[in-house]
Amino acid sequence: MGKKVAVGLVISLIAQLILGANAWSQEAKIQNNGAQLSLYVFEENTPTKDFYVWMDKETQLESKQHESNENGAANFRLTPGEHQLSVAKSGFNNAVINLNVAEGEYLQIIVTLYPGNVTPHIAIESSRDGRAKNKSAVTKVMGDPGVLKGKVINSENGEPVEGARLFFSGVATDFVTDKNGEFEADIPSSTYSLSILHNRFASQTLDGIEIKAGKTLEKQFEVTPAGIALKEFVVVAPFIQGSVSSLVDERKETKVVSDFVGAEQMSKSGDSDAAAALTRVAGLTLIDGKYAVIRGMEDRYTTVLMNGAVMRSPDPNSKSVDLDMFPASILDSIEVQKTYSADAPGAFGGGLIKLRTKALPEEDFIKFKISTGGNTNTTGKSVISQESGSQDYLGMDDGDRDIPVSSEPQDNLTESDAEKFPVRYAIKSESANPDLALSLGFGQVTNLGDYKLGYQAYLGYSNKWSYEEGEKNTFAANGDILTPRNDQDYKKSKYSPESTLLLNAAIESKTSQLKSTTSLIRKSYRLTRQDEGIDGENNEYIRKTDLEWSERELFSQQFNGKHDLSESFSLDWVYGFSSASLNNPDRMTYRYDDNISNDTNNLYYYDGETYRDFLELTDDNQTLGFNIFWRTQPVSFMNINIKAGYSFDSINRESQNTVYQISWYDATSMPVDIISNQDINEVLGADNINSNGFIFRNATSPSDGYDANTETTGMYVSFETTWFDSLDIILGARSESFSQEVNTFDSINGDPINVSQSTDNMLPSLLVTYRIMNNLQARVAVAETVNRPSMLELSSSLWIDPETGSEIRGNPRLTEAVINHFDARLEFYGNGANSMSLAYFSKNFDAPIEKTLKPSVKEVITFQNAKSATNSGFEFDFRWDLDFIPTGEYLIGMSGNYSIIESEVTLEDGHTEYSDTRSMQGQSPYTMNLMLTLENNPMGFEAALILNEIGERITRVGQGDVPHIYEEPFTALDFTLAKDLDESKVSFKIKNLLDSTRLYTQGGETYQKTKPGISFSAGYSLSF
Repeated sequence: MGKKVAVGLVISLIAQLILGANAWSQEAKIQNNGAQLSLYVFEENTPTKDFYVWMDKETQLESKQHESNENGAANFRLTPGEHQLSVAKSGFNNAVINLNVAEGEYLQIIVTLYPGNVTPHIAIESSRDGRAKNKSAVTKVMGDPGVLKGKVINSENGEPVEGARLFFSGVATDFVTDKNGEFEADIPSSTYSLSILHNRFASQTLDGIEIKAGKTLEKQFEVTPAGIALKEFVVVAPFIQGSVSSLVDERKETKVVSDFVGAEQMSKSGDSDAAAALTRVAGLTLIDGKYAVIRGMEDRYTTVLMNGAVMRSPDPNSKSVDLDMFPASILDSIEVQKTYSADAPGAFGGGLIKLRTKALPEEDFIKFKISTGGNTNTTGKSVISQESGSQDYLGMDDGDRDIPVSSEPQDNLTESDAEKFPVRYAIKSESANPDLALSLGFGQVTNLGDYKLGYQAYLGYSNKWSYEEGEKNTFAANGDILTPRNDQDYKKSKYSPESTLLLNAAIESKTSQLKSTTSLIRKSYRLTRQDEGIDGENNEYIRKTDLEWSERELFSQQFNGKHDLSESFSLDWVYGFSSASLNNPDRMTYRYDDNISNDTNNLYYYDGETYRDFLELTDDNQTLGFNIFWRTQPVSFMNINIKAGYSFDSINRESQNTVYQISWYDATSMPVDIISNQDINEVLGADNINSNGFIFRNATSPSDGYDANTETTGMYVSFETTWFDSLDIILGARSESFSQEVNTFDSINGDPINVSQSTDNMLPSLLVTYRIMNNLQARVAVAETVNRPSMLELSSSLWIDPETGSEIRGNPRLTEAVINHFDARLEFYGNGANSMSLAYFSKNFDAPIEKTLKPSVKEVITFQNAKSATNSGFEFDFRWDLDFIPTGEYLIGMSGNYSIIESEVTLEDGHTEYSDTRSMQGQSPYTMNLMLTLENNPMGFEAALILNEIGERITRVGQGDVPHIYEEPFTALDFTLAKDLDESKVSFKIKNLLDSTRLYTQGGETYQKTKPGISFSAGYSLSF
């Protein structure tokens, strides 16, 4: 009945508006003349007539014949005492009300009738204290005053609504908007239900409007023109940053082809970070759960901005920033820009991901949240693990993993120095605890004259376990025949503590905004992995162990400004600096095999393949940019906007991997009693480290370190014209200069290798938007952009992918790729947040950069330029409320998207790849997302069922006779449930309900196979 209670309140206020009645002033008029009753009867949301009223089951009351009864209203006088009032209308259930009226009392009764066998809703208001009944009744409020400054706009066109009347529950005075749609209400501090009424617009109500003593709250409200189909008295909330409705509006008004994911949708979907949220975008998939593939183009074609500044990845294996580093809790919205515009960086391929952190709070707040969860493969089970540091739970090493000595490459360490390395090689079993996440958000806002000042802070901490078991195989090829080379099973556990700090501070006026955003994100993990099975190089049975601790940190400081310098001229700017670091101290690897024992059940320690690596990488980045805007209207039917800007971006990277190899002083004379010992800590313990035992050698290669820097300078201008408010044409051009230098050494002879690249590009773009109707528009865009090799891709240094164990080596001969784009999209916008779109895109590449398998005994990944490639496809996207389904107080919504993508890579003559043509790496032939939501606003209940599926895609390009490696289709079904409890909220989510298997194949054979398991979590949040 919660929704009907809200309906009763709205109807009560409408009735007062229609009659011009004031319950409290009527009391004086009827003193000593009995009691007066005003009755209002509605059929759902429409006033009705032809109803019958009985008093005390006997007397049929005749309504006074005047115009008001056409609106479902009637006035009566009653004698003091007890009465029973009955209201009846054919086809509806009767409403029966028991009354006990007093002399001089004024009563207001609102009856809402519903078709079929539905109980009517009754709301009663009385001039007598204590006579208010039902949730919709008025209760007088007496708190110290506060202020609500508001604006009411037309949801269809954003124009201000003049003459709207606003009513607050418990406040006799109403307020009226001025010609600018604005009003200011100075009312007692309390929490109100606010109703907005206007004869040309559908009436709206909004619950939970909190007015605080001595504070000013600013809000904007949207009302829908009458005659547009609405749900039964749907509560329409004001414009909220990150809400579905606000982002649909932004999608409609933006000048480029973009898709949006807001804080509201992230909450409903149960998304924990930006990466998970982006799986809801049409044509977008993820690699390794953190790198975005947009329209079939892998993460190297994706640029990520946060509040306008370019973000860099601390992972050298990726050109794009790790999107799982940004918790959903700090984000207001994410925009995925799919067409190029001149104000964007020229390195544009699949798209531009714009992360926007949350703006200033609308009011002071404190919010605490705690959640716990787990996974069916992991939680409460015994998993492999390793010795931990005392501060691992904080995501910080306690120093025990630092390099304990100083030495030169190729030097053997002294016995005393070697003994300084902690002995902690052994793996152990450990029970995986449930996941834990804690967060605290708080903020304040205040007004100082014409200025609004405030801040918002977020602190977050989480830790979780993951565990997987699977198989991984590699193959050798002879013509069309594949033969197994490696046939191994693996098990892997990962303990991941993470922490986040975000601080926003801003000052705003009507013409300017200054904003500071500070963020610190740390993501660490302790990984234990063991592979066991046939190693095809010598057909040996091996057990290989890897132990790793990794810390990724991203610190960013940004300053932004927006300034309206006049009615026609404005300026915005950004300056930011950031530091990204990756620290992998003391990564250990060793193996046992049957090379000596010839017994797969009795493996011996294998000498010569025990290493301890120490990797440190830092990226320092600076970003500067500004945009100027000039607007004019030379004639009544044409608007002109000219935009120009400048940007500068620089990166300085230093990377060094220090390698220590542990081997017996004489490989031909290792004692059997040592190598047969299954306790690796005893094998490599202090008793065996000496000149006649194990020797530590600094095995660092010259190519294990490199430094690099890049600088990108861009200038652009765009000329936008709007004709007859229906046609937008934007012509832009960007001039961009790029330079990059990578310095490393040859891995064999140590000779310096210096790679320098410098390019100048002129990048044109054209975007056209035609508004066919108010709710229907078409877009077309063409552009030329570039894609450049990353520092790692140019470096000949060897890099080990910690997730797969694959070796990665760059190619100094890479050149930049040129991309020509064509996009078209048709967009339809329905009522509220309803929308759908159909898009077509096509991209032509010259010299695209692709990741390939290098012919080698070991699996080595490298990069090369193909000759050319094409990529095209269709995207369908929709979001629609299913309000035509009769569900009572529940609201059903559906949203989703489906993409069909096709690509083809053309290779150079004399290539060594497996096939002459293929699809682009990372491109799926289709992607599909579907979300079904169920909400009950009065009860504060919401649930969502989310389906995500991707088609097969190439993850590694094969060389020679070795086929490509494919990730097979994967289907994920997730469920979320949440319930508001006044100032708190409980939530529950399940991920991968189908318990789907993740499978990779090579030539039709299983390359890798694992089951991620079913994840689940429950959370509780408290706001005050």
